[in-house]
Parts: sequence; structure tokens; C-alpha cells
Amino acid sequence: MNEYDDFPESGDEQDRAIEQVLDQARAKATIPGILMIVFGAITFGLAAWNTIDLGNLDRRLDDAKEQNFEQVDRDPKMSDEDKKEMKEMVTRVVDAARQIVPPLIYVNLGTGALLVLGGLSLMRLAARPIVLFACIMGIIPFTTFCCTGFPICIWGLFAWNNATVRAGYRAKSMMR
Repeated sequence: MNEYDDFPESGDEQDRAIEQVLDQARAKATIPGILMIVFGAITFGLAAWNTIDLGNLDRRLDDAKEQNFEQVDRDPKMSDEDKKEMKEMVTRVVDAARQIVPPLIYVNLGTGALLVLGGLSLMRLAARPIVLFACIMGIIPFTTFCCTGFPICIWGLFAWNNATVRAGYRAKSMMR
């Protein structure tokens, strides 16, 4: 029987067919779902840590700026004009970081929670749009460990779009 054929009409035979499709779909979705949950928990945890530490952001940026200024001042190869330009550039970068870093941390909090929810939904064959959105958010390279999240969320997308998993979603909807 093909995943897309209608399920048998009789109750027991239909229930067995539905359970078989659900088992196959869960087998395909479990590992990427678990990895999405782990990646989401790490992303959420690090973003939570960074949120707690946001009070130190200004001090850390000022320290980094001062260290760069000292390095520029010690460089004998740079002219005074080059040193002035370098210091202005460092100041602009630090000012931009003050504006950009806090919102990115909050987006990482939401993305981490979304990845956990998406992984759970994929494993339970529930909420297909949430799984898709979570995978897309995990692929975008602003999350913590985005290099790790990229292959995990691509795998999640492949699992989400797998014919067996789609049949599992369909079978689960028939159980209601």
C-alpha cells in the first residue's frame, strides 16, 4: 500500500495501517527532532546567560575599545592620521555593537525556544508550520552555533518533507 492510498475501511485493519505509518514516520523524524531540541536548548541557554550578562556589555565594549586604542597607539608603522581614522572606525563599530547585540540576544532566546518546540513537534508529528518555521530560523546565521544548526535544521527540513513523515502527519490527522 502506498502512503497516499486511502486507508482500509474496516476499523481494526485501518488502525493497524495507521499505526504502521505513524511508526515509520516517527522513526524518520526522531533523530532530527532530538538534535533540534538539543540545539535549541543550547541556543536558549546561552542566550539566557547573555541576557543576564547584558549589564556588563558596556564595560566589556569599552575595555575592548581601549585595548584597540592602545594597540593602535603602539604601532610605529601607522601615521597619526591613520591612527585617528582607525580609532574613529573602532568607535563606530563599538557604538554599532551597543545597538545590535541586545536585540540579537533576545532573538536567540526566541529562536532557541522555537527550535525546542519545533523539535518536539517534529517528533510528535504535530504542528507542521511550526516545524518549518523552526528549521528556517535555525538555518539563519544569527543563532548561537549557527554552523552546527545549519546541518541539523537542513536535516529537519528533509525529515519534515519526507514522504513517510508527510504520510504520518496525514495518518495522525485521521485518528482525530
